[in-house]
Amino acid sequence: MIGLGLVLAGTVIVMFAASQAVDFGVFNLRFHWLDADRHLSIFGIASLLAQAATAAACVLHARVVMDRPRAWLALGLLLGVLIPIRALTAFNASVLAVPLACVFALLFVLTWHSGTSRRIVWVALLLLALSLLLHKVGLDADSSTASDYTWSYQTLGIIKHGAELAGWILAATGVAADIAAAPVSPER
Repeated sequence: MIGLGLVLAGTVIVMFAASQAVDFGVFNLRFHWLDADRHLSIFGIASLLAQAATAAACVLHARVVMDRPRAWLALGLLLGVLIPIRALTAFNASVLAVPLACVFALLFVLTWHSGTSRRIVWVALLLLALSLLLHKVGLDADSSTASDYTWSYQTLGIIKHGAELAGWILAATGVAADIAAAPVSPER
């Protein structure tokens, strides 16, 4: 399962980077559905769907594994609430800091004893943290819209949005792997 998640994340990131580079380098960002700076681009929607998959995996974990089900359910619900906020608003670190800190802390603590799935979730958390840092630094560093039309800005965008997308794919993979590795109880 983890191998499949790694292949999926790698494939999607290569496709994303190539499409962003072509949209910028060849088409001058004319195709909004390829532009990662837009929430409704193909890969923006893919990131929201990967976060939704992570939320669903957390809720399923709460129902199936029965190890700290309330915490897993709370994590799944929090992730689910953050999806429309991400989709409908621009990134705002001050608004998202507390809920994202809760997501990170819960994922970290809940996967502490999970073996292989712990490693994949923690890699996901590192990628998501990198993405958040680049979102914050990128917003502070780029005060003019003219910077959108440089390769350095596009490269930064590919890295930050790619890290976000890969992070959510790997988080969903890790939680699903934790479910699959859990001992089967008689009630299950």
